[in-house]
Amino acid sequence: MENAYRKSATSYGITLGVILSLLTVIGYAVYLDLFTAWWFGILNILLIIVFGILSAKKTKQLVEGYTTFKQAFTGYFITIALGTFISTVVSLSLIHISEPTRRYAIS
Repeated sequence: MENAYRKSATSYGITLGVILSLLTVIGYAVYLDLFTAWWFGILNILLIIVFGILSAKKTKQLVEGYTTFKQAFTGYFITIALGTFISTVVSLSLIHISEPTRRYAIS
């Protein structure tokens, strides 16, 4: 049972990472000023929180209604950590590797 909610949290984390990466790539390609918009940052934070909550709820369903704090937090943390790691790697590779001259336009 322990591996089931870790696998679920991993799939939510990968989905979160892909969505955040797509937002980053679209923002970088279409409208560069999007990175400094306050609502774009809030949207990213809300997505992270929503996916964490969904992961914790899925953990509760997998353990059949009763979950400990450790199980819920593990599902939440794996989702958040994996999603933000994927998004960070894509953002850094996009800004520093693909077009290093354009990164000065962001700052």
